[in-house]
Amino acid sequence: MKRKTTITLTITALLGLTGVLYAASHSFFSPVQDPTYGAGPVGVSAAPADLIASEYCTNTTLTNIDKVTCQGGFSVLAQIPNPFGGGCAELYMTIASTVAANAIPVPFAPRDYFITAGP
Repeated sequence: MKRKTTITLTITALLGLTGVLYAASHSFFSPVQDPTYGAGPVGVSAAPADLIASEYCTNTTLTNIDKVTCQGGFSVLAQIPNPFGGGCAELYMTIASTVAANAIPVPFAPRDYFITAGP
């Protein structure tokens, strides 16, 4: 590998790791608190100020939607009933951007959460 490429890749790797060093928990991902069967989050959606994740198989009839704090902690934001039962379905999530405020014919409020369940 050329010297310039090696230096560039080294600097990029070091800059990528600085986020871990300055993070509150000093790890890449924080685990969902006490997940059933050792399962973790399935659906994840992120915006500059928000991070939400869905839990998998944590309840028999409901799926928990968690909001992740800046410190890496989880708090239950909502509980979505699962149309298929079992609370083990994947949920598709998104957060409306500021561009959605100009949508036609019906604008969305920025930072609205949209969650859908599908087979």
